[in-house]
Amino acid sequence: MIRLKDILLEDVVNDTEFRDEVKTFEGDPPTDEDGNYVTFDDGFGTLTIGWGHTGEYATPGNTITPEQAEELLTADITEKERIAKAYFSKYSTFTTPVQRAIVNTLFRGSLGPKTKSLIKADPVDWNAVADEYLDSNEFRKAEKDSIERRARTGTKKLAQPDTNIYRRMSKNAERFRSAATSQTPK
Repeated sequence: MIRLKDILLEDVVNDTEFRDEVKTFEGDPPTDEDGNYVTFDDGFGTLTIGWGHTGEYATPGNTITPEQAEELLTADITEKERIAKAYFSKYSTFTTPVQRAIVNTLFRGSLGPKTKSLIKADPVDWNAVADEYLDSNEFRKAEKDSIERRARTGTKKLAQPDTNIYRRMSKNAERFRSAATSQTPK
């Protein structure tokens, strides 16, 4: 039987829903003929393996098993959560959605100094955090590129950009905003 206390104290690294979300945003890693993951360029010139891992295993020609990819994902999320706890002394009091947003943002590498500063404020204005987080060139470019791609391909639905960067950052901003309405500690 799962106790409410156990759920409330669960770290983000053990959050299966969050892990699956990170995998979805990172996309399906390329595999070789044996089903092992291979190192690839992430499109920004960074060698990557598995789900967003850029560490020592991400070398040209390297492969890892699906089990190793899971272990690297665990290690990467654990490290990002450690960083979050070091950045924000009140991290453990934040709601689970906010913790997910912070770790996801650190995983992506898109938590800027202004956003960090707003999260450290007391009290935190979560709407301002979301606004500042989305006020980035990367977000605007993802939105613009997606709309332009849809226009080139003849897609009629141009209102909603669909890149992983856009969706991921929008989801994180939504989570920040959710804290503005709840303000209830985790």
